[in-house]
Amino acid sequence: MTKKQLKELPALLSGLSFTEWKIVEHIVDMEFSEERIRIEFEEIRRIMKRIESKIELEEEN
Repeated sequence: MTKKQLKELPALLSGLSFTEWKIVEHIVDMEFSEERIRIEFEEIRRIMKRIESKIELEEEN
């Protein structure tokens, strides 16, 4: 979400029912989960590149 969207959020959410709030919570949780997964995959890629580099160095020696 952009900063502008976050600033508008309280006004948009003020009239929601409990069920609607739960749906919004679920969507937000999913977005954060997707971001965490993306970050984890990036970290895994960096680790794999380091491992590949070490393997290549060992093969050269």
